[in-house]
Amino acid sequence: MPRSTLPWIPLLAVLALVAAGCDKEEISSYDVPKPSVVVTEAKVKLLAAIFDVKADQWYFKLVGPKDDVAKHAAAFDKFIASVRFPEKGEVPVEWAVPEGWERGPASELRFATLYPEPKDRALMLTVFKFDKQSSLLDNVNRWCDRDLGRPHFRKGELDPDDKENPYVSRLPDVEKQGAKQGLRVALEGPGPRKEQAGAKAKGKDMGKPAPVDADAEPKVKPAKAPFTYTTPTGWKETGPRGGFVPIDMSFAVKEGDTKAEATVLSMPGQTVADKGNVDRWRAQVGLGGIPADELAKLKPAEVNIDGGAGKLYEFMGTQRGMLLVLVQRGKQTWFIKLMGDQAAVAKNRDKFTAFAQSVKFTGAE
Repeated sequence: MPRSTLPWIPLLAVLALVAAGCDKEEISSYDVPKPSVVVTEAKVKLLAAIFDVKADQWYFKLVGPKDDVAKHAAAFDKFIASVRFPEKGEVPVEWAVPEGWERGPASELRFATLYPEPKDRALMLTVFKFDKQSSLLDNVNRWCDRDLGRPHFRKGELDPDDKENPYVSRLPDVEKQGAKQGLRVALEGPGPRKEQAGAKAKGKDMGKPAPVDADAEPKVKPAKAPFTYTTPTGWKETGPRGGFVPIDMSFAVKEGDTKAEATVLSMPGQTVADKGNVDRWRAQVGLGGIPADELAKLKPAEVNIDGGAGKLYEFMGTQRGMLLVLVQRGKQTWFIKLMGDQAAVAKNRDKFTAFAQSVKFTGAE
């Protein structure tokens, strides 16, 4: 072989190897499995149970600093195992409160609140009921955004039938509890960014962000209120605020050492005072479920709201009270509500009625 051709031999060999390597890499890239979600520096832990009951969906959620939630994991599981959804009776759900826990007040959409550590109330377990069922993936990813600050999951990563799945599992004996399906969810994350920023600004421990309430998810900024009104004397307008259902307007109400809040909001569809809703409203003021015979006797007062017939309901517990007006407007139900300390609500009954009657809908979106 002539000497002039020898330098080309190594070069051709290198080119052949490079080409072979490129071909091999391109082919093998199709076989790479999708990476699982990895979370580093987990500071927040979430334990949740989701129950599908007929057409409703119930959420039980405990979220807070990782070590604190882990300390109550066994009590959480025991609590979830005690949950029952009776087909008949005065209340839609029953449970056994773990020893040392304390029941707190309900709120706008929250069915119940429980505090595992009543002294400082650093943790709270929230209970919600909704009349529609969302997918497991949607629920979990919403909590990833709102509570944990971690990446979303994808289809196939939350299989409850995969016994090695660390995130979700099926709850046993669900049929005995009166539910169609029950799922347990366990997640961790670094914590929501806004909560971390707020804690830093106040000099708090960055490892212990405050628990986030589920009724504020997702965050929605309300638009300008589509109605006008006359603010009663002594009421302080506190404006609209976002939340799972945005509040179009709110007011702080004080009577001596007692206080209450008036709110105006709307929801799509027609809301009626059926047993489920009445039980939820009563629970918000510390009352038990309403017996069926009393529900039939429940007769709301009629209030004229911008030419429409509003229905005024009154629920008074030993410490808290509520005045609630429901009025149908097009395809929406408007809720005009005063809720808080019983004395403040009772003393503002006339002002509340006058306020409700002053509402005029403008038709704005």
